[in-house]
Amino acid sequence: MLLATGGLGGGDRPDLAGYGTTDDLCAAADVSAFEDSYSIDSEPRAGTFSGDRLEKAVCDITLTPTGDENYNSVYLNYEVSWHRGTDPAPEFADQARSSEVFFGNELELTVEEVSGLGDEAYLVTFAEESGELTWAVLSVREGWFEAHLSWNAFLDTPEYAELVEARSVTAALRTSAEKTLVALKE
Repeated sequence: MLLATGGLGGGDRPDLAGYGTTDDLCAAADVSAFEDSYSIDSEPRAGTFSGDRLEKAVCDITLTPTGDENYNSVYLNYEVSWHRGTDPAPEFADQARSSEVFFGNELELTVEEVSGLGDEAYLVTFAEESGELTWAVLSVREGWFEAHLSWNAFLDTPEYAELVEARSVTAALRTSAEKTLVALKE
């Protein structure tokens, strides 16, 4: 998840939209939307970067389907950015749409605008030819702050078919993003 902020009509002054920086994004990352189907497999990994024009925080969490003993996993990645030097708004939509460059025709790619999150938000999903969701990224921009939450599944199907159903995955991503963004504003 990536977060960035910038100035609202104030020239080049960054508008961070009230989002505070953090040394441990995993402490703010909310995984409760996934808890009914998964357990956290290992200690979440957090990292930060602080430069003159950009601050960034990441959190990686590995989930295992409840009761699984066959090494099936889902990876959640939260990435947030606080832009202090450049307003990310002019390129934000193109960043979401550019995902097809990385995957070409290997996967079915869908990019859709999401309402009600930040100043703008996009959901990018990738599915196999069979229709099974394998990857999803929800990106949110508010001012010069960006947040990206990605979900990537390595699950045996049909045993876990319900866990790769697009509607439930994207709903969980949205809930997780909303709660994480609230935690970052506190």
